[in-house]
Amino acid sequence: MNLPNGHVLQNGKYRITHVIGQGGFGITYKGVWYTEVKGSLGTVQTEVPICIKEYFFKDYCYREAESFAVKVHSETGRVLFDKFKEKLIKEAKILSEVHHPHIVNVLEVFEENDTAYIAMEYISGCSLKYMMDREGVLPEAKVLRYVRQIGEALQFVHEKNILHLDIKPSNILIDSSGKARLIDFGVSKRYDIEQQETSTTMLTLSKGFASIEQYDNEGTQSFSPCPDIYSLGATMYNLLTGKIPTESILRATRPLQNP
Repeated sequence: MNLPNGHVLQNGKYRITHVIGQGGFGITYKGVWYTEVKGSLGTVQTEVPICIKEYFFKDYCYREAESFAVKVHSETGRVLFDKFKEKLIKEAKILSEVHHPHIVNVLEVFEENDTAYIAMEYISGCSLKYMMDREGVLPEAKVLRYVRQIGEALQFVHEKNILHLDIKPSNILIDSSGKARLIDFGVSKRYDIEQQETSTTMLTLSKGFASIEQYDNEGTQSFSPCPDIYSLGATMYNLLTGKIPTESILRATRPLQNP
């Protein structure tokens, strides 16, 4: 179902090297960006490693073997496919406006093969979830450093009236220099200057990390940084204890266990 290794996009601007992940809504590839670096002595052709996210709604799609185009099985599927493709494009546009040392950088979003792609910087490293699965609970000093860095990233996006709404260990990458980088703005929301919602997404919940506001369709209609702050706290709890916190909506009757 994925594009073959070596496949080129945008008339040769990008080349896919291999698949690095896939889920229900997309396939993520490692690739190469062919570009030029200009300096005082001239121009040098160079290859930059990148990450390419392809929208592929696997429950409703298939890929044509000869053209590599992504096709939809039914008209009902087409409605859903188009809806979520718009969401992916929205994610890319939001990310393209939030350049920050602790947020993954997006190069561009484009449409090809009857679907959409996001080209973004490739971060060599692993997620906090992978790190915890491999090493167990993390030392307090390391957790505090990562949480502070992601807190700075969130402060930056909140000043732009954007909520991430899916903070969790698997959406925080640690790069090769040891810096935390926030990824996946797929369910984020943008708000206008009156702090009213201007973009909508499907209600998506990461159990144990989602704030109580996210269990109510009206809970995030007006801007407040509280949902992201709650999720960052839940992430911190998880990294220090190895346990997923009690769901926010259940905590009134099932108190959170002290570490």
